[in-house]
Amino acid sequence: VITDHHECKSELPQAAALVDPHRKDQPQPVTELAGVGVAFKLAAAIEGDQEKLLDQYCDFLCLGTVADVMPLTGENRTMVARGLRALANPKRVGIAALMAECAVQKGPVTAGTIGYTLAPRINAAGRMETGRLAVDLLKSTELAEAMAIGEKINANNNERKNIDKEIT
Repeated sequence: VITDHHECKSELPQAAALVDPHRKDQPQPVTELAGVGVAFKLAAAIEGDQEKLLDQYCDFLCLGTVADVMPLTGENRTMVARGLRALANPKRVGIAALMAECAVQKGPVTAGTIGYTLAPRINAAGRMETGRLAVDLLKSTELAEAMAIGEKINANNNERKNIDKEIT
């Protein structure tokens, strides 16, 4: 099963299912969803209870939607608003550890906090080392492990910024 949110090429890849709101054969395309939103919609269709999943994963939806620089309208706005409220007091150890590592205080988290502080660090893990670091951070349930990964991700982001400066 492939999910994506980018414009489809003329020839689609072979898969059991290809879920993409840009498919030409969609009855009502919803083109503003981020990749995380498309994956969420698939999971909600399988689960049968979108509200239940939104309660569980609004923090991830928020992070992914803002990081993907999607318009904050329609469903994106709903998901992000709910996620921002959840991120004010994060329940996931990995997200809390990353916020602590980059000095994001508990309390109101904004799209700017995600776009300029959290998302660049998550993205830097894959650019500088391996995206597995970010996955491990977001899945982490142990505080010590999450703090160590958050520190490594922050170091990757600092290295990325230094390289960007050198290139500029």
